[in-house]
Amino acid sequence: MSETPFGWAERVSRPPEQYFDAGALLHERIPAFRSAAWSVTYEQLALVAQVAGDSATHESVRLLFNLAVNDFRDLLHDLGSGSGRSAMRAARAVMEHAINLHTVAGSLAEASRYMEHLDQGPAVLRDLAPGIERLSRRDRSAYQHALKRVGAAARDRFTRSAAVHGTWFERGWTQSNLRDRAATHGIEHLYGYYKLASLVTHGSAGGALGSIRDHPGGFRIFRTGPALELSPVAFWAGIAGYREVLAALQKVRSDIDLSAYSGALDELDSLWGAYFRAISDIDRRLWPDERVRPPGAVLAFTQTKARRWYLHLPMAASLIPADAPDLPDWVEEQVAGLIDLVVANQPHMFRSDQRWLTAHLDHVTVSPTPNARPIPDTALMEFPSEDWEIRTLGTVGDG
Repeated sequence: MSETPFGWAERVSRPPEQYFDAGALLHERIPAFRSAAWSVTYEQLALVAQVAGDSATHESVRLLFNLAVNDFRDLLHDLGSGSGRSAMRAARAVMEHAINLHTVAGSLAEASRYMEHLDQGPAVLRDLAPGIERLSRRDRSAYQHALKRVGAAARDRFTRSAAVHGTWFERGWTQSNLRDRAATHGIEHLYGYYKLASLVTHGSAGGALGSIRDHPGGFRIFRTGPALELSPVAFWAGIAGYREVLAALQKVRSDIDLSAYSGALDELDSLWGAYFRAISDIDRRLWPDERVRPPGAVLAFTQTKARRWYLHLPMAASLIPADAPDLPDWVEEQVAGLIDLVVANQPHMFRSDQRWLTAHLDHVTVSPTPNARPIPDTALMEFPSEDWEIRTLGTVGDG
């Protein structure tokens, strides 16, 4: 037990809360996933090399399939780390590639317009010139010249295409919406998952699955980190989308036996149930059972009344050195009174091994000192077993 100006508190040992490695936890539970994902990657790289390298195949098909493989690889990487939100965005891209590939495979006119939109990227990049103001004069000149050389020609070609097709062409390469095109090609089952993934992509509240939860105790928890709950959904939708990519490819490359490039994909698909169970278990263990402590200002002081300020991050179990705040007069009076009270009446709280005492202050905002290194909060603060919530000016503990 240790005495504080607000009574006696039990001295407790509290280990810092650790950041978790979802990828390592997943690998422990389903080690077959990592090897299966690598086998799929290798399998599809062998396939895309044949497709992209075949000049007889329409360029739109070659480009779309290459993009689909790239985004599918990103999906597998995100799934391996439990990064649900980025996995949903990658799955969304794969599903859109599938619908687009079905579209261009069925219409030469659509395929040609798709490739005419290739010029839009360089044209936009030329106008943006990202980061040019941060380059040296020499580098800036070379960068600007390269952007103009490629972008100006692309802008001219894109403007001519828009003049031929109409103003709608500036908004997109096809006049048919994605949902209708999915239905036309009999893959409307993808659209529901695409719509859910779009909620995530556009930052909609409805796409916050895995990042927010209502606690039975009547409060809401916002979780920073991987949205694990979304990972199995992205796994399911991404596999379904990629199978349709292959189905669309088969329409124009009937000479390729795609079953020879689906063995690893089937093996990966068979792991979905194990993946779902592993993610669900990890997710369930990580959601807090109690209200999460918010960050707060901590004042540390010595018997000579020297002061140091910190920003306390309970969720990271750390203290970040902070600049002294500009306190209102009434707050400064209370802080000074608290320090005087402890120094005058509780000198035994200062010990040779712990010269600093800490006060957790409500209604005070501090800013971290630039480039300051955080320290474990247990280095200075004491955590009594009672409710941590501040009831008065501050809870004092030795450190």
